[in-house]
Amino acid sequence: MVNKLLFPHRYKKAGWLMLIPATLFGFFLLITGFDSLPVNARVFAIHHQTVDKAKWFRSIDTNITVTVAGILFIP
Repeated sequence: MVNKLLFPHRYKKAGWLMLIPATLFGFFLLITGFDSLPVNARVFAIHHQTVDKAKWFRSIDTNITVTVAGILFIP
């Protein structure tokens, strides 16, 4: 039975090389707090709620540290 959803065995080392630093980075963020490394960027938001009103389809400035850690951890 051939499964086309799995990567070939040659990508195993690359996967481990991405998983170990991403895990350590995630634990570092958990221990020190999620705002310890402020990686701010302008991102697209479909809905953004502020105190006075809701804004639809805007670009906002936000901290993307947790997002970067999650993207590194997924593959």
